[in-house]
Amino acid sequence: LKSCSYCGRVHDSRIDCAAKRVMKAKYEKNTLASKTRSLSRWQKTRAYIRQRDNGVCQLCLRNYAGTIRPYETDSLSVHHIIKIKDDASKAFDEENLITLCRVHHEMAEEGEISQTELIKIATENSRKYNEC
Repeated sequence: LKSCSYCGRVHDSRIDCAAKRVMKAKYEKNTLASKTRSLSRWQKTRAYIRQRDNGVCQLCLRNYAGTIRPYETDSLSVHHIIKIKDDASKAFDEENLITLCRVHHEMAEEGEISQTELIKIATENSRKYNEC
């Protein structure tokens, strides 16, 4: 038995959880976004953004709605505020990237968190990090 990172319940790790199937279906293969994520440039940019954001969900840090722990360091991902399919030129723009936990990433993808708020945080983090 194992805690499922997709649905949060405990079940046999060999079971293909319905929540996992839904999540996998979200990310289509052979798209510009999937190709970008496979580039070494993206791997380096993602590592840089996580370092810039101190390896913490930036919304949990600010106690945004949905926060579980103020310093969430588990299930983190780097989120494209303006999606790659909408503007590929911003795929590696550090002011368009922010570190989010799974909960806040899903909220951002669903549009429950405004892009304006996310861009404001990412820009602020970028400026602070580059001043050092």
